[in-house]
Amino acid sequence: MGGHIRTLIAIAGLLWIGSAHARGTASGLGMPQYGGAFAGVGESGVHGLPYNPAAASVSGLEVGLEWTEFFATYTGQLEGETIDPARAARGAPFAALALGIPSVDWMGLGATFGAPFIRAAGNLEDDSPQRFHGLSGQLQVLGVDGVVAIEPAPGVQLGGGAAFHVLYAESRYALDTGAVLVELFGEDMEPLIGEPWLEGEVDLTEITGRGMGAVVGLNVSSIPEWTVAGSYRTLTRIPVSGTLDLVPSNSFTLTLESGLEGEILMPPSFDAMVGRELGNARVAVEGQWVGWSQVSVMAFELIEPELGSRDPVMEAILEGYGLSDVSQLGQTQADRISGYEDSVGAGIRVDYDADRTYWMMRSFYGHRAVPDAWAHPGNMDFSSLDTRVGAGIRTDMGLDVGLSAGWYHTPKRVITTSKASFLTDPEDGPVLPSGNGTYDLQLFSVGLNLVYRLQ
Repeated sequence: MGGHIRTLIAIAGLLWIGSAHARGTASGLGMPQYGGAFAGVGESGVHGLPYNPAAASVSGLEVGLEWTEFFATYTGQLEGETIDPARAARGAPFAALALGIPSVDWMGLGATFGAPFIRAAGNLEDDSPQRFHGLSGQLQVLGVDGVVAIEPAPGVQLGGGAAFHVLYAESRYALDTGAVLVELFGEDMEPLIGEPWLEGEVDLTEITGRGMGAVVGLNVSSIPEWTVAGSYRTLTRIPVSGTLDLVPSNSFTLTLESGLEGEILMPPSFDAMVGRELGNARVAVEGQWVGWSQVSVMAFELIEPELGSRDPVMEAILEGYGLSDVSQLGQTQADRISGYEDSVGAGIRVDYDADRTYWMMRSFYGHRAVPDAWAHPGNMDFSSLDTRVGAGIRTDMGLDVGLSAGWYHTPKRVITTSKASFLTDPEDGPVLPSGNGTYDLQLFSVGLNLVYRLQ
């Protein structure tokens, strides 16, 4: 029974954890344009705050609002079964404030609000080949940064502060209990894999948590015509709790109900930029590192699990034989392994300032974090070339209005070595349908950016 419980936890191991992607990266599983098209680690004021707390060192007041709408088309072919293209549109709001301290011209305060990590899945048909990886679900992490910046010398700005994260998630997916029996009783049970009468369902609901990390940064423009900037965001630990409802077989009346506690980790990241002014233009080289390997393993535990039944007679039998208290029958803790690798990216950005109007173009390559061995529909990301353009106008009332558009080139992923399989040893990978197949993502965006300045 101990192995059985370990398997239940492994299967209920929050598959959506593998779906979130870090700020600034361009993948199909997160917010690839956090803070908007004009945001960047080397920018000043509200355009720099999404990445660099040193950007809070301003004079007067700046308030920024951004809305980016993403349009995605996702297609997958899993084990020879074609999936109809899934299309979705989702908006990403962002707000920032930078305030110079009156009569203290060397210090400023900053705050940001946005969703640096987000994923949503539409409702799939109950007979979809992807149902074991997810029928429906969502993961949202809202981020609030509060920072302080100082300018100890002309052209040298330093900043730091706290990063608060609030998480909410839920997930529903199908369960093949035949795979559980294989782990319990060995290869003789393999013919039971895929038996319709042994298919059940798992519901994870109201997964919530809060965590806090830190962010530090600098911006140096003291060398004429040059700008060097960098920032580091620490790993964030988010203790979470929620509810698990598991039905081993839709044909029977058994149920497993439990609380769930664990820890979801958000990866550390480092961003950098070196820019050179050429008249009214600036050409910059950008780079990024995201420490995904540090969040590849996360621990979870069932809290007061109870085995029950929708049938009163079966419920009485379970209680009579002392089988309802699952915690007395085996291990109720497990690690969720996602196999992430660190991700790196680099790109070029060009800005042009024509006094009343301003323009920008940016192209940035970000490498995928999920290797082929760990790829499956619930844990898929893509390497991408993030190309975006933007233009804006400055008004006499202190309001800047900018528009942007983005295109994200994501090469198809053809997976032939996925660990995700019903026949995979549970010690080597998740017990899931094979993740082998072809995956394709098309992603576009449009954005509106407003910045108000008061001196």
